[in-house]
Amino acid sequence: MNEEFVLPALTAENIDKYKLWWNTLTDPWKIAFNAVYTNAYTTDLPGDDTLNLICNVSVMRFAGPTAMYPNMQTELDDMSGISQLNNLKILVVVNHNVTSLKGVEGLNNLESLFVFENKICDISSVSSLTNLKEFYFQSNLVTSLKDLSQNFNLRTIYCSRNKLENLDGITEQHADQLTNFICLPNELLKDRDIIQFENKVGIRCNKG
Repeated sequence: MNEEFVLPALTAENIDKYKLWWNTLTDPWKIAFNAVYTNAYTTDLPGDDTLNLICNVSVMRFAGPTAMYPNMQTELDDMSGISQLNNLKILVVVNHNVTSLKGVEGLNNLESLFVFENKICDISSVSSLTNLKEFYFQSNLVTSLKDLSQNFNLRTIYCSRNKLENLDGITEQHADQLTNFICLPNELLKDRDIIQFENKVGIRCNKG
C-alpha cells in the first residue's frame, strides 16, 4: 500500500520560510513553478497553499514545450530551482536547455531522475545521490559515466544518444542492481569496446 502524502501544517513560521525560499529563485524558475502549479506565466508569489505544496511534494514534473506532453511553455537552463526541495523522490525536467545537474546534489531522498532531451554535459552532481535507482538522461551531451562509479543502487541507466566514448565508471559492483542499462546507440562507442565491457562487467548493453 502506498504511503499517504500529508502536507505539513500551514504555520506562519513555515510560510515565512517558504517565502524566503521563493525570493531566492531565478525568474525562469518562478515562472516554471507558477506554470505547473497555478497555470499562470508569472513571477508573482503563489498563494500560501500552493507554496506549501511546492516545498513539500515528493514528485515534480517540468516538461518543456517540445515534450510529447508539455506542462509549460518556457524552457529552463539550469536546475537551481529544486536545490532545496529535499522531499523530492521523483524529479522530471525534460525537453529544456539544461547543461548541468548542479542543484540536485543535496536531494538525498531522490530515487528517480528524468532529464532527457536537454543539453547536459555535466552529471557530477549525481555522484552523491546514493539512493538513486533510476537515471534517464538520454539525448544529451554527456561524454563520461565516471561520475556514476559509486551509485551502486542504480537499477536503470538510460544514456543512449549522448557523446560517450567508453563505459568507464560502470563496474562489476553495479551488476547486482543494474538490470536496465540502455546505452545504445552512442555513435562514438566502438563495437569491440561494447563486447569487452559486457564480458568483463557482466552487464548487457541494451538499445533504446
